[in-house]
Amino acid sequence: MCSICGILNFNESLGLDKTIIENMGKTMLHRGPDQQGLFMDRNVVFQHNRLSIMDPENGLQPMTRTYNGKTYTIIYNGEIYNTPLLRDEIIKAGITLETTCDTEVVLYTYILYGNGCASKLNGIFAFAVYDDDKVYLCRDRFGVKPFFYSIHNNNFIFGSEVKSILAHPDIRPVIDQTGLWQLLFLSPMKLAGTGVFKNIKEIPPATQGYFDKNGLRLEKYWELQAKPFTQTADEAIQETQEILTDAIKTQLVSDVPLCTFLSGGIDSSIISSVASLHYKERGEVLSTFSFEYLGNKENFKKTLFQPEADDTYARYLADYLGTNHTVLTATTPALIDYLEEASPL
Repeated sequence: MCSICGILNFNESLGLDKTIIENMGKTMLHRGPDQQGLFMDRNVVFQHNRLSIMDPENGLQPMTRTYNGKTYTIIYNGEIYNTPLLRDEIIKAGITLETTCDTEVVLYTYILYGNGCASKLNGIFAFAVYDDDKVYLCRDRFGVKPFFYSIHNNNFIFGSEVKSILAHPDIRPVIDQTGLWQLLFLSPMKLAGTGVFKNIKEIPPATQGYFDKNGLRLEKYWELQAKPFTQTADEAIQETQEILTDAIKTQLVSDVPLCTFLSGGIDSSIISSVASLHYKERGEVLSTFSFEYLGNKENFKKTLFQPEADDTYARYLADYLGTNHTVLTATTPALIDYLEEASPL
């Protein structure tokens, strides 16, 4: 999962106490227990917690590379699904890559294409690149990866979670009324870029920009386009199948074992089915996991929409696909403990 955080100020030297950025990073250790990295310069401080998925030995961040006499440093959280294609472009440009991780690919994609890099990335990501007298900031098209920030006394303070920003001594947790209303009445939806704390915002999805001595400048690099539907039903089915299959297969690349969550609903069932078929083509068996609440069967009530509990469908599909299936169970009190463990304060 990984986490990123940092502090930027191009109007004056940060003169930062190292413990401030370390405390910010400690709030997110659960996101990256494998490795921790720190970069400190006059105007830029980056901290990274890493969960190793690609190239565990060589992908330590923050990552610095020099190209044509100029030095760049990246801090990145995400996964790029078209990494092989981008690697080929980078190598054709005469660059020798030192790792197989996508962090280096993202960095060189920025070095080669500047703010045109975002449109070339297929994946989920939030990252920052230190580029001379500015820092480039970018978030994926649908905002899968979080990117929170606050600006205080010319300091741009950012992180993957709000609590990392609140760990900075200058940031106070003051509730924003509009953000709270959205949480209570629109949840789980909310307006992009808003939050429940005053002066803590998000870089919106599909947005990139720069922070320098003139402040923050953001722009959209992509928007979902509504187009007239001209296909037949059969053509739409065929195209949907091709898009889904391609999207799922491209996300099954990893240097560590992968699995899928199988709830019994249509989304997880489609993903598990395509992934299982892909694994069988490689002579492997997919691992699937389900979660059941103890006492759910006794309290379940049939409806026209859901005539049976989800676990029935999950078990049926796991048997049909022949996956290595594991069912995890918990009581309601235990679920609260798990939640606290997964989201420590």
